Amino acid sequence: MELCAPISSASSEESYIFETKRLPILREWLDDCTATHDICANSHGKAPLRLLDLGDATTPNALKLIETTDLEPVPYATLSHCWGKDSSKTLKTTQSSVKDHLQAVSLESLPKTYQDAVFVARCLGIRFLWIDSLCFLQDDSTDWTVQVADMANIYQGARLTVAAASSKDSDGGCSFDIPSLAYYADVDDIRFSPLASRAWVLQEQLLSHQVVYFHQRRMFWQCNHHFLQECGQGRRTGLETLRSIIVPRESVLSFGGHSYCRRHLTYPGDRVAAFAGILEFFRARTGYTPIVGFWKESLASDLAW
Repeated sequence: MELCAPISSASSEESYIFETKRLPILREWLDDCTATHDICANSHGKAPLRLLDLGDATTPNALKLIETTDLEPVPYATLSHCWGKDSSKTLKTTQSSVKDHLQAVSLESLPKTYQDAVFVARCLGIRFLWIDSLCFLQDDSTDWTVQVADMANIYQGARLTVAAASSKDSDGGCSFDIPSLAYYADVDDIRFSPLASRAWVLQEQLLSHQVVYFHQRRMFWQCNHHFLQECGQGRRTGLETLRSIIVPRESVLSFGGHSYCRRHLTYPGDRVAAFAGILEFFRARTGYTPIVGFWKESLASDLAW
């Protein structure tokens, strides 16, 4: 019995490797996290305004964008990826294409990274997928502003975030191949990956409760509890430490600020918007009020550095 519907961009060998080698590990990580990690519980709030409906394995090409206004909360995955330097190559939903996308989205029209994310979600039995370029109206400033303000809820409410760690653009894919040579992988492989150079990704990492990273060397798992790689090693991470913070300190702002400022944006004008979710992350855990990069409640000490 075929477990996952095939996708055109993945070779039969890639699909076989994922289904037989990596999918059982990923299922174990996800199921264990869901069953035993209270700190990783999803918010289960309202669904994002739009989602990509993946259909099922019997209709592999039956994709379409849906609007969730009248839809009960449903499990969905999110994709964390690099757009690339030439954003014109990234498939987008616009005011002129949204009606067509609500009718159908051709699987073959999706870039490889998107197709791979569809494949992973389907293999895990997750029918809905959120992708920024498809679920925002990219040329509608009102729609864009409303959805950016909801980014914290979108990532916190996701069943899983699929991260294409090694891909520099949307055509790079999710690296399903397993290296032929033994390699000791570490969290630094993620910290210095192409994906980690993208400014929007910092908040995606912070806000997502469960993330699977497809790196060219290994598959990694990150949740609020720990960081794992497929060969068995695990450790706690700096991002996990950030998630557990109760009161923001200057070291926390320094960690988040320095990490964010090192990253790049396809559109420089997005810099404030891409940091908004990070501020909301800390504000929700502290009750503090952000003021131009500082906290109102600790303003005197913050300015006295």
